[in-house]
Amino acid sequence: MQIAAEAGEVHSRLEYALGRHLSTRRLLEEPQLLEQYRRNARRYFMDALEAGDLDAVTGLWGASNELFESPLSPFLPEEWTEQGFAAALIQQMTEAQRIAVFAGMNPLERDEIEPSEAQRENARAFYQQYLADSPAESNRWTPGIPEPGSDPLEPTRRLLNTGIERCR
Repeated sequence: MQIAAEAGEVHSRLEYALGRHLSTRRLLEEPQLLEQYRRNARRYFMDALEAGDLDAVTGLWGASNELFESPLSPFLPEEWTEQGFAAALIQQMTEAQRIAVFAGMNPLERDEIEPSEAQRENARAFYQQYLADSPAESNRWTPGIPEPGSDPLEPTRRLLNTGIERCR
């Protein structure tokens, strides 16, 4: 992952920024990884965000929840790590009919958080700046029952193909 991130692959940069490669054992065996992470985490996260990687929203949710102990939290603006902001952003994404933000998030926990009006406004501005024109159009939810004669598995295939393309 680190090699792909250094080469500029956007989703690898996001995975790196989220600390997916960090483990206690690995940090003990390779202490220089912590310094590399400190040097690159924010920049890699911002690169993924500016490229419109919708999984960055999942990263913000993790950074806002102390239970996840996200290593990214200290490298983000403080207002981005507030649970109210993350919940407001998820609401904004839902209104825009995007589904990528729901992976790994407990909807009951999310619904218990009532964002302030300032957090809602910050989330709207954040969405417009980073996500409204995301190239990840395949992540838009399309409602309805498949048309008669159409392939009912097509939406599932489309999501799987999106995942395969990210791996390439």
